[in-house]
Amino acid sequence: QDTLVAALDAHRVTLGDQGDLESERSVTMRLSVVLRAGGDTPRSRDVLAAWVERDPNDVTALRQLADLDSSSERWSDVVSHTTRLVSLDQGEAQAETAMRLFDAAGKAGDAASARDGLEQAQRERAIKVHHLPVIEPPLRRVEPPAAMRRTIAQQG
Repeated sequence: QDTLVAALDAHRVTLGDQGDLESERSVTMRLSVVLRAGGDTPRSRDVLAAWVERDPNDVTALRQLADLDSSSERWSDVVSHTTRLVSLDQGEAQAETAMRLFDAAGKAGDAASARDGLEQAQRERAIKVHHLPVIEPPLRRVEPPAAMRRTIAQQG
């Protein structure tokens, strides 16, 4: 496994030097998985963290980094990652990430650090809800046809 890790790491660096971000990302993600499988979770985390610095909008890498940091109880780092994810996510994923942010901030002992992310998620949800069509209630009571009323009355 050490040989595989060394080869992946060298290839990742070469791809980075060449500016091939897509391939570098792929090799970085693979290296992170191999390191974790080999029990080197701290180094796996460091590889992901370095990648996220290069591409701060990589949602998959941010989620994995948040998961690793949650497992290690690095709550202030989880707050940082999930705050960024709230700005990148949409819909239900954003709501779930906002709740995860709130939880991590509480565990970090700084619930106020979740405020910006929670407010952003709330604003975006309010905007989406604001643009939904309004369904007006019927203005009159809708009655079943007379024949159906007779059938219902006969059954009762």
